[in-house]
Amino acid sequence: MQDIKEVVAQAAQHLTGQEYFPGAASWYIGSKVVKADIIEFLQEAATRFPQVKVSSKDTKDWLIATLLEHPQLWDSFFQRFNQALALHPLNVEYILQCSRTERKRWESEGKLPVVGSDSVRKHGRDLVFSLFDLRAIARLSPEEISAWRSTHVQLLKRSRKIGAYKAKETKVKHNRARLEFGLTWQELCAQWEIRDAAAAPVLKLAYWCVWVSRWAKEYQIRAHRARKYADQYRAKSQEYYQLKHEIVKVLVRSPYAQLSFYRPDRPHKIIWDNRDFDDEYDEPDRFYDRLREPVRQIKDYYSLYYLAVASDRIPDVRFSFHTPYPIGKKFLPFPNSLPQVKHSEQEGIFRFGRVLFDKEKITHSEKMTCKQAEFYLDLLRHKYAAIEKLN
Repeated sequence: MQDIKEVVAQAAQHLTGQEYFPGAASWYIGSKVVKADIIEFLQEAATRFPQVKVSSKDTKDWLIATLLEHPQLWDSFFQRFNQALALHPLNVEYILQCSRTERKRWESEGKLPVVGSDSVRKHGRDLVFSLFDLRAIARLSPEEISAWRSTHVQLLKRSRKIGAYKAKETKVKHNRARLEFGLTWQELCAQWEIRDAAAAPVLKLAYWCVWVSRWAKEYQIRAHRARKYADQYRAKSQEYYQLKHEIVKVLVRSPYAQLSFYRPDRPHKIIWDNRDFDDEYDEPDRFYDRLREPVRQIKDYYSLYYLAVASDRIPDVRFSFHTPYPIGKKFLPFPNSLPQVKHSEQEGIFRFGRVLFDKEKITHSEKMTCKQAEFYLDLLRHKYAAIEKLN
């Protein structure tokens, strides 16, 4: 336990940055409590302690010196002005010789009593911080602080053991899920080979193309939500989408592909000029019709190529993919030469796909998805290249 006067002096030394600061306690009290409150307190104390004599003509320094000369008044004084004399978090860290992490942990555990809060404006935001009971800080001994730290180390060791055990259980669970999927995948491939050996490689590539597309969507959503790694997620999403487009280029060459074109009711993207909005024509229809003229429009910007992959011998298996027209027009046929299709969107899944579920991220990991997709992609590329040479 420290002397409360010593704690006040340490707080003053930390605030001023002076290691040796005569009158530090007096300075700290004087900076926190006004002269009128000190006089009022000492006058009330004089009824119980006749030796305490004060006058309104006394200076503030002399009044504080009188207060500090009578230790029997300290407890009631610091109790009365507990809020005004509360310690800033940085003062607490300096006095207790602890880190910010330790101070926050002890605060959350209720070991450092909080008597109020204050705020400071920084970078356009109000940052609120706690103020701590000076008397409670003074009552803490180095032995008690050491005990807190020892207890925390023991809890950390225990938590690490529990975490390691849970991680081991999770690893076993994930390995079991991967093994079950591997067996299911092998059985599925065997069935495809038996029912239609020629279509099997195409169906396998289409299967993994589905998961490539979902990983692309996964990283696209992450990029939209992220703050720090948005650029990395966006680049990863583009990488997966590029792989998907390469797969589509190969799939569309197979005899099991059915390519069509989807054109929504409003397929074109219209770029408007920047003329100001006229209050006289504030209705949306009149606004678009009379005030704003389109600068240019991108035709079929919202249209999609729709690719379906299926075999007549395996009617229960069908894969479908969409490719935006601005991307697909570089390697797919002209839309007018394709059959037109209409789709009723189901929560946007047809046009925008979906992300991965947590279990799917285990059974269809990024590494496995890329490895399998690239393997079957190279296989079919070589196959179709050989066929073209023969023809």
